[in-house]
Amino acid sequence: MELEEGKRAFICPASLYVDEDEDELECPLCDVGDKPNPPRAYLNVAVLAPGKKPELAVWEIGAAISDQLQMIDKSIGRRTKLSEIYIVANSKGTGLNTKYHLEPLFEEDLEDMDLKPLTDKQRDGFELYDAELYPIPSFKELDRIADALV
Repeated sequence: MELEEGKRAFICPASLYVDEDEDELECPLCDVGDKPNPPRAYLNVAVLAPGKKPELAVWEIGAAISDQLQMIDKSIGRRTKLSEIYIVANSKGTGLNTKYHLEPLFEEDLEDMDLKPLTDKQRDGFELYDAELYPIPSFKELDRIADALV
């Protein structure tokens, strides 16, 4: 991994190991005073819009959206799985002041929005993004980057 000119965002790998003893995990970038980004999650989502073909996208989320998704998952309970419902995501504000509101929808709700549910063929036809698209650098790679910063 080469450190290029300009800003690069890295995730602190120590923050990903919540089951480990935090004192034993050290992040090379944190050690040199750099502030890595908090952990993020990447979700494959189908974007639906009236009159348009569904498109696959990757949604990068942080803790706030993750918390809302967990609340939605609890609210739908045993009726279905989170991966089998639709979600309307609205945002308000810009930059660091952006707030998101997520609302669960079921297939019968889509008609009111002039949308059609995904077919099994559409779901199966998406080429899903995987972890290789957003790799998390190893401690060794971050060590090399930290050495270049000091």
